[in-house]
Amino acid sequence: MQSIFEYTNFQLYLQDFFEESKKLNHNFSHRYLAAKLGIAMPNLILLVMRGKRKMSTVLTARLSRFLRLKKREAIYFESMVGFMQAKTHEQRNTFFQHMLKLRRDLTTKKIEEGQYEYFSNWYNPVIRELVTYPDFRGNYTWLANKMHPHITPGQAKASVQLLLRLGLVKRSGRHYRQLDPIISTGPEVCSLAVVNFHRAVAFLAASSYDRTPKDEHNITGCTVNLSKETFNHTVTEISEFRRRALAIGDNANKSTRVYQLNVQLFPVSNK
Repeated sequence: MQSIFEYTNFQLYLQDFFEESKKLNHNFSHRYLAAKLGIAMPNLILLVMRGKRKMSTVLTARLSRFLRLKKREAIYFESMVGFMQAKTHEQRNTFFQHMLKLRRDLTTKKIEEGQYEYFSNWYNPVIRELVTYPDFRGNYTWLANKMHPHITPGQAKASVQLLLRLGLVKRSGRHYRQLDPIISTGPEVCSLAVVNFHRAVAFLAASSYDRTPKDEHNITGCTVNLSKETFNHTVTEISEFRRRALAIGDNANKSTRVYQLNVQLFPVSNK
């Protein structure tokens, strides 16, 4: 069984532990585990692994002892539980950042961490576009000043290094080109990273009223009544529009600027 630090989902970790234990001991069962943990409900751990019951602080501590986790591993296990069961986005971020600190000295760089870092701010995707411009030849001051709003040259350099490390861009001489690797990670980390990104660009969109002239941005909206069926239809149309917008961008031979396109559709009333 792989190291606990390879996991970000404690339920998957417990599932793998249970399957591994079953291979080593055919008598190992949920009832046996419950008895060892001193809990009356024989299928409680099964319900926890399936996400149907929450893991209490007491049960987390008992499991850590049963799993014979070392101190650092036990803290990581507790953080995983907190991450998966957090009630707010801020709490999930706090637990995940704690997990990253505990994993920092691992020899392998996990894609979850890279993706989380990639979506941690609004400008990494923008820089991925700008580094392909012929005028960029490793001058991070030029790159930082091209951002709107501006960032520091240090932030620009760190962003380029991240893109290279994740395989999202490739350097060829003094020029860069985009790569399109398939990045796969756990849904719990992906959703956290993407929410971080959308929150950042939503704030950026609001501040664009003050940062850019009226003829350089287009922010519109409408309020509509939708059934569940027409909501799903609208979401499909938005997805199709995004694909068409990406195709238009790919066919633009004389691009002069990077834009962020946000389409927002959300309920403003109760059912």
